[in-house]
Amino acid sequence: MVSGYAMEEDTWSKKKVYGIDFSGAKDAPKKIWISEGAITGHRLRIENCWKLADLTAAGTDRDQVFRFLMEFIKGKDHAAFGFDFPFGLPMVLVKDNNWATFIMRFSHYYRSPEHFYRVCHEVTNGLEVKRLTDGVAKAPLCPYNIRLYRQTYFGIQEILYPLVRDKIACVLPMQRPLKAKPWILEVCPASTLKSESLYCRYKGSSDSDMIARKMILEKIITKGIKVDLSAEIRNIAIGDTHGDALDSIIAAIATCRALHTLYEIKDPSKREVYMREGFIYI
Repeated sequence: MVSGYAMEEDTWSKKKVYGIDFSGAKDAPKKIWISEGAITGHRLRIENCWKLADLTAAGTDRDQVFRFLMEFIKGKDHAAFGFDFPFGLPMVLVKDNNWATFIMRFSHYYRSPEHFYRVCHEVTNGLEVKRLTDGVAKAPLCPYNIRLYRQTYFGIQEILYPLVRDKIACVLPMQRPLKAKPWILEVCPASTLKSESLYCRYKGSSDSDMIARKMILEKIITKGIKVDLSAEIRNIAIGDTHGDALDSIIAAIATCRALHTLYEIKDPSKREVYMREGFIYI
């Protein structure tokens, strides 16, 4: 078991899953995609795939976008949300004895994304140290990599911090999974694709990139959890040249998979590290 917490209910009581392809960029509304899925038995039906800009009038205001996401999560007690940003840092950068305390003190340690990037590299002498789960899940980047640090910073500070502070949701596996609250899980589409030997270049506007997105979508929906989706959603995922729509669908699938094996890990001796650094569900 990852968390050691006893289940209040069977894992399939979460009837909705949301895969969120997150971004910390200034134009986050244009970068963030959300896929909504409904669980029926052991099947997942992808019902919607939206660009966040289509759901909110926040425009390019990043702060408003993050507040919208908080409101989006609130009250969805029967839902699990998969976000694709690191939920923690490697042990060498974690000063606190537990994950929740680290999240609550995050803004004290790091004043801005740039400060976060600089301090992490100073402490590690310029090395990019991955978490245990990053290595196990074959995540492509460490949490403070130049391409990921903003996503990590804003994900922790603007999403996880208010969720933990206001006790809006349960962040797994670090917190107890309560029936009456939404569940938040860390996913990584690249790791999910690697686990199924489907990882390849698929982000771009070339014909080969489009063919790759089509291939990934056709194969990922038959791997383990059976996934149903409309022709319209297929076209959205294949047509989005940035690959963000497809990533949100993969994130929803990974979240649904996680409800099967929420507490199963191959080496329980790693539990303590996962409980402080975070855990990627693939």
